[in-house]
Amino acid sequence: MSFLFFLLQAVVISLSGIMMPGPITAASIGEGTRRSWAGVAISIGHGLVEFPLIGALYAGVIVFADITSQLKSYIFIIGAFVLILMGADFLRRARNTTQRERYFPQTSLLLAGAGLTAANPYFLIWWLTIGAALITEAGKFGTAGLLTFVIVHWLCDVSWYWFLSGLAFRGVNFFGTTFQKWLFIFTGIVLLGLGGIFGVSGVSALVK
Repeated sequence: MSFLFFLLQAVVISLSGIMMPGPITAASIGEGTRRSWAGVAISIGHGLVEFPLIGALYAGVIVFADITSQLKSYIFIIGAFVLILMGADFLRRARNTTQRERYFPQTSLLLAGAGLTAANPYFLIWWLTIGAALITEAGKFGTAGLLTFVIVHWLCDVSWYWFLSGLAFRGVNFFGTTFQKWLFIFTGIVLLGLGGIFGVSGVSALVK
């Protein structure tokens, strides 16, 4: 797999997790009604929790990879399972779009981003499964590859949450139910496909 192809795959998977409605999404939209750049500040706070976690996971992947070569296979299989569940959930959400929830974050947007991230169990589950698989793949390209992946992933965070807060600032109650529906359908199909690729890769490595 080329590095550019990996980055493209990482962007698609990262955006799929980022676009899933959650506390950071709600905070970006809610606070965005007052400040168009709120999503950027919240993303910085989000990164304060995410970056150390990525570093810890990378260190753990290296340690465990020295113990057993099967770890990567299991990570990919678990990641595939979660991707398929997420894909199915996106398709389910596409059938029943709802109005955004209202959220009133803390005074400090950075603290709000960090606090909401640390308190979100989905965030940890994503990184322990799908994220761990991406970290494993990024590690094949060395330290520079890992750092590039981290930066690209974080820029996906910033872009999406800034997009949401910018729309909210312009008086948009939601980012369009029709747009949301087709976006979720597309994302769901892509996730199912990537889940299949992850699953095949993991199982193939185990049976060798």
